[in-house]
Amino acid sequence: MMLYQIYTALEDALSLHSTHPLLAGIYQPALLARATALDADCAYYTGEVEWRRTSKIWRELEDQTPEGLDAYVGRLEELARNYDESKSATLLVAHAYVRYLGDLSGGQTIARTIRRTYSLPSTGEGSSFYEFYLPSSTLGLPTPAGPKETQEIKAWFRKGLDEAGENMSEGEIAAVVKEARYAFELNIEVFKSFEGVMKKWVEEHGAESMEGVAANKAKAKKVAGKKIAIGKKKERMSVMWGYEDTNVLAVAGVGVAVVLALYVAFKDSGVLVF
Repeated sequence: MMLYQIYTALEDALSLHSTHPLLAGIYQPALLARATALDADCAYYTGEVEWRRTSKIWRELEDQTPEGLDAYVGRLEELARNYDESKSATLLVAHAYVRYLGDLSGGQTIARTIRRTYSLPSTGEGSSFYEFYLPSSTLGLPTPAGPKETQEIKAWFRKGLDEAGENMSEGEIAAVVKEARYAFELNIEVFKSFEGVMKKWVEEHGAESMEGVAANKAKAKKVAGKKIAIGKKKERMSVMWGYEDTNVLAVAGVGVAVVLALYVAFKDSGVLVF
């Protein structure tokens, strides 16, 4: 549900500035948009189609938004309403990079692990967030992208990022680098807020409600360790057009690991961490 808020804010901001030339090469909601998929996942796990209207967890999240989540969403909303369209579009490139490239990369590994571990439907229910679709097919309907097509979407997105960089000044590129770092920091703060979610859940439901968490800790640590290792690999950061920072990539990998570990650990406790 936290990710639903983040992606809704991001995608609203991208939509408002979608006509700016810097976003032309990466704005393709039919391929990338995640909010609708997260909506479906929340409905699957709550068992409530109208979960935004009926879910107690959602109402509590809106009434008592964790500080880290509030800061992240607030930053995206700030960029959405900024009257300096060029500045907003430039910085939104950084946020799109942090979110979507992660979904197209490590997110696919997470998807396979979650589906295998919990025997989720092969049709995507419960893991729609990680499923990308091709906008059309011979039947005129969206078609799930396989590994090859997902890599092609990723290559297209990287190309769009590079094209955006070619049209930026050195100052704008530096601003994107700075904003990307800030986006990683915001993600870390969101992860930290999960500690508060855990504490509140135990206070309200008792320690016995966390038995599912304890039972899954080993699984969570094993999977998270793999993701941290992936995150520490040295790669070229396309959005930075030659800028390379292993530490930033490591932070990204740790972030993915925390999300996955929490998902695995809380799966049986009734807490929705996405």
